[in-house]
Amino acid sequence: MKRTSSYKSDKSKPSPSTGSSARQRLQWSPPETSQLRRLYAKHSNQEIARRLGRSLSSVISQAFKLGLKKDPQRLVQMGKENIAHRWGPKSKARRKP
Repeated sequence: MKRTSSYKSDKSKPSPSTGSSARQRLQWSPPETSQLRRLYAKHSNQEIARRLGRSLSSVISQAFKLGLKKDPQRLVQMGKENIAHRWGPKSKARRKP
């Protein structure tokens, strides 16, 4: 007994990426890439995105592609900022004696 699928492939419809509502992906220019390389280690991704006029996800994606890493001191600062954001600026981790 032969199985048939109820799914029909309609190749005549344009794909979502070719429609007029699709977002255009802008290439990173050499000056933008240079600025990203210079700023990435010590600045927040949000700050870099604001300075370059790019989305946060675009900055993160391009930094990953370039193999960029945050400075260890910046990572510590990011952790403190995250705790302050989640728990308030005066929160401190409580340790048992």
